[in-house]
Amino acid sequence: MATATQDTRDRVIRMEGKVEELERKIDRLDTKVSEMQHLLTQAKGARWMLIFWVGFGGFMRQI
Repeated sequence: MATATQDTRDRVIRMEGKVEELERKIDRLDTKVSEMQHLLTQAKGARWMLIFWVGFGGFMRQI
């Protein structure tokens, strides 16, 4: 028969395992979010560059 102390110890050990798994998941999510933010930042720069070149092309065509 397990004592209250042993039962508490077992629950703490199981909880520590769950916390470690959650930490790994959070680390993976952080990596994914950072990659997506980097891609969106690049896309924003590309969009402004495209707008610039279209405007510049239109200006040069009128000259």
